[in-house]
Amino acid sequence: MRRGPKETPKIEYARAAYWGCNLSYISGQSFTKLERLLTPWAVKKRDGGVFIQPYAFKKYATGQRIPESEGDQSPINRAEKYFPGSIAIYNSILWDIVGIEAENRCQVDLKDIYRRANPEVINYLKNDFLLDKSKPVLNELGKFEVRLLKHIDAFALLLLTIRLSETITIQDIHNLQSWLLFNVRQAPFSMCSELLLSIFEEAIPEVGIMTGPLGYISNRQNRPTNSVVTALTSGRVVTMEFGGGFFDKI
Repeated sequence: MRRGPKETPKIEYARAAYWGCNLSYISGQSFTKLERLLTPWAVKKRDGGVFIQPYAFKKYATGQRIPESEGDQSPINRAEKYFPGSIAIYNSILWDIVGIEAENRCQVDLKDIYRRANPEVINYLKNDFLLDKSKPVLNELGKFEVRLLKHIDAFALLLLTIRLSETITIQDIHNLQSWLLFNVRQAPFSMCSELLLSIFEEAIPEVGIMTGPLGYISNRQNRPTNSVVTALTSGRVVTMEFGGGFFDKI
């Protein structure tokens, strides 16, 4: 029996969207202008200055298409030439960490993740907030501190730390949710937040229910109960750890 093409993981669409939105954000250019600049062969100009183009960059940002990542005509590689550093978002450690599951966590190459993580995030965390200065695993203070770091690699390190642990706490869930709540209204995350949240909700069960009537993004009163239910249904050993009379709110 012939099998059809392998389905692209949804997290790849989130990756493409976040890369596209970040590129627009750092360049100050619209998706249509970026397309004309970076893939001019795909754009035709008619008399009167009217452009005919596939609007591929808009499709990246809305989860309808994924850019080619290799070759001279790759939008990602061409963007890096015009806007140095833009490729870092596409190569973020998050996209790999999302795929780490409990059964293969012992195979994670922490040195590689440490090397690839955003240098500014690592430099900020390495003196006081890591369990070991040579490994990207956060201590308890670090798990709290990364909530206020904007770069998506901070979120990735928090997720990594939680997935490498034998147990999960209510505070862990709360910290992940805090990072999302802080960034959901800030560019570039806010530029494609609806798509990112819907995919993260499915690909990263530790974040809980974010969208819809039961989600905590639009209704923060749901958040305490949401955190507890998320932890209890995670399939992990749960430590009921939280401060400040948390359970009085449930």
